[in-house]
Amino acid sequence: HLTLFIAYIRSSIFWVKAHSELFRDHDPSIHEYWSQMIADEPSLEGFFRSIHSGAKKVPANTNIQIHEGDPLYHKIIEERDETLKFLQLEKDRLALVFDQAPFSISLVVGPDYRYVLVNSAYSKMLGRENLLGKTILEVLPEVEGQEVLQELDRVRATGLPLVNDEVHLNIQNEYGILEPRCFQIIHQPILDGDGNVIGVLSLLVETTDQFRSKQLIQDQKQWLEAVLDHLPVGLLMVEQQTGKITLLNDLAKKLMGEDFSLERPTREYDEVFHLFNLDGKRLLFDEYPSTRVAKGESDNDEVVRLVTLKDDFFVNVNSDFIPA
Repeated sequence: HLTLFIAYIRSSIFWVKAHSELFRDHDPSIHEYWSQMIADEPSLEGFFRSIHSGAKKVPANTNIQIHEGDPLYHKIIEERDETLKFLQLEKDRLALVFDQAPFSISLVVGPDYRYVLVNSAYSKMLGRENLLGKTILEVLPEVEGQEVLQELDRVRATGLPLVNDEVHLNIQNEYGILEPRCFQIIHQPILDGDGNVIGVLSLLVETTDQFRSKQLIQDQKQWLEAVLDHLPVGLLMVEQQTGKITLLNDLAKKLMGEDFSLERPTREYDEVFHLFNLDGKRLLFDEYPSTRVAKGESDNDEVVRLVTLKDDFFVNVNSDFIPA
């Protein structure tokens, strides 16, 4: 949608330029007039001002003299009206794209970040109406000092776009209570003809529900780990195919020793621990109790010798398979 927005603006100017080229062979004087108009007013806003001022207003530095009785005058009027009609159509299409976008869009200008454009999704997201003409802090005084204003300052200062996949904001809900919310935000600077930042276009997608779900899973994981740490036995969780240890409770960590960590790759396990059966034979990975149970064996109660870099234990291993 942002690409369409930029394309609409560019296509409007391109259409006018292209139509001036059509008259190069048909009527050089019209081509010269339109070319001079575009050269004097290269921006869309400036061009609008020129064509709205009337076709009789020929740029001062051109040598063309046009009068109302001149047939050229009526051709220019017709061309101007067709251009205005086209630009209005493009403006209406652009407004439709903005308003029907599945994400929230706002355009703010000036150092105080005053709203000049918002779509319906943006107003609905904030639960506020009549935003145009107001500053962000007039609409959302609670965001003062929060991350989003710092990001807008950065975009305005550097003239570079900014993408943030996780922006946390505390926004008042309909009951006046501050509510933590999470967003993905893209800030795109809007530049004038001299390259100065005159505004910032922001696209927002709310991800509060996804963040809360992720946070809930994390909280449950921490709760489970706390429960497992209080068990009076050592507990390890091992991946079926790779044999990688993915979880250790506190007692298991003490048995494995401080040299072992979950980040250690399986190929380096031999460097920090070994398993032996009661006959003194060193067990290969396929002979580990956990590996045999993963392959379907039912006899899962076995005494083995665990040798680490600093300790030597006899441990009773009871393994069970947990389906995914």
